[in-house]
Amino acid sequence: MVSNRKGLVLESIGYIIIGLVSLTILLMLFSGTMKSATKDMYCSIYITMLTKLPFSDVSPPSYCDINKNEIKTVEIFKNDEFMDVLVGKAIDCYLTNKKYPINKEKICYELLIKGNDPIDIDETSLTDYLLNHGLCDLIQNSDVSVSSQRCGHRDEIDFRVGGGRITKGTGSVYIIYNYTSNKIVIK
Repeated sequence: MVSNRKGLVLESIGYIIIGLVSLTILLMLFSGTMKSATKDMYCSIYITMLTKLPFSDVSPPSYCDINKNEIKTVEIFKNDEFMDVLVGKAIDCYLTNKKYPINKEKICYELLIKGNDPIDIDETSLTDYLLNHGLCDLIQNSDVSVSSQRCGHRDEIDFRVGGGRITKGTGSVYIIYNYTSNKIVIK
């Protein structure tokens, strides 16, 4: 009889602990502590479900904010810093948007070239920068080889700048996330 009571007591303590943890999580949800985490999780699940369904006309709720296309403009006055800004913003746009696979494009940044110094960036120099700075694990560009090295196994950058080069006369460069191809488009 005594061992049977021990089992009941341990089982009761287990239920009490589970109840307290559940109550704590519930309070955190309503108090706002986990509000943003819960919203992100809900939006992620909702958007994943949308992409699996045959009708794609349905858009996620407004608070999921992936459809808001607020273009952030960045003015660059020193052209020698342009590559740092270009790569940083491309990685930011890619990592922020790849978790929401909706069939649309999102323009993340407009980079305005304001400096008078010479600038010459093409897809090869961009890939070389990624390789030299160890950034190929964040964004890959496998379709361009630099000194027999490839930057990853996937092509996640679509370099569409007019003439294939970013120069002082380019004016502005857009960094766009393409949900269909899961790539960053630079044009």
